[in-house]
Amino acid sequence: MNSFIDSLKRYFWAINIILISLCAYFSSQIFTDYLRQRWRVIPKVSLSSAREVTAPQLSQKRDLSFYSVITERNIFNSRAKDMVAEAELAELLGPVSESSLKVKLFGTVASRFPEFSFAVIQDIVSKKVDTYRLNDLVLNEAKVVKIEPKRVIILRDGKQESLLVFEEKEPLTSAAPARPAARKVRQVEENRYEIDRREFEASTSNLAELMTQARVVPNLKKGKVNGYKIFAIKPKSLYAKIGLKNGDVIERINGLEISGPEQALEIFQQLKAESYFQIDLLRRGRKETINYTVR
Repeated sequence: MNSFIDSLKRYFWAINIILISLCAYFSSQIFTDYLRQRWRVIPKVSLSSAREVTAPQLSQKRDLSFYSVITERNIFNSRAKDMVAEAELAELLGPVSESSLKVKLFGTVASRFPEFSFAVIQDIVSKKVDTYRLNDLVLNEAKVVKIEPKRVIILRDGKQESLLVFEEKEPLTSAAPARPAARKVRQVEENRYEIDRREFEASTSNLAELMTQARVVPNLKKGKVNGYKIFAIKPKSLYAKIGLKNGDVIERINGLEISGPEQALEIFQQLKAESYFQIDLLRRGRKETINYTVR
């Protein structure tokens, strides 16, 4: 008896393996039978019936408003929405006619971001020169609705009118008057210039002409104006004579930051009486200072 028990103990591990194998076998059979029963109740759907269900959905026509999310999100980065709005505004207000408002448009700074654009306009009666942005009132009777490089559109009495850049017309005379001595701007050393007083006064007296000698746009940094970039400089203009180059970003004049059109106009008015001034600018990523002496 003891020998039989000893034999069972010796082969107990083998008996355990046989029992585990039998449990695994019967469990797999039960699971397989369960899956067969589940698969039998799934209905068969033919391809033809699937087409019959989905075809009407695919051919269903949507109203155009269903696709408005595409234009609202502007995923193609287009200006179609703005162009439509401008066209609708023009159709609503009628054609643009030249304005008879008693003002002179000296020039504009038109940015691709309309909120940073401005125009320099003079009241003919009071001779006051001021800057105007979008939605500002001119003479308290016309609202600025659009600023372009050489034109401003205003809304007056419910109609669109245009202000064109003022150009001084030279009087017609039978004989040309004697010309004064040549006016010069002289570079005395690197980033230092001497300007003849007559040349400086003549160049700055006609603001309208000065604003057409180059194009100026706001230079934006983190959504704020950080100076003004100058380009398209005419070869014989004052800008070219005093050493400014295309792409220069004018940041400060006489230490005063130019953060808006009002500051720029105020500084310009002050320069007329100055005998010395300096311009701090950014040129090709490098800061430079140019000094000027007016004699």
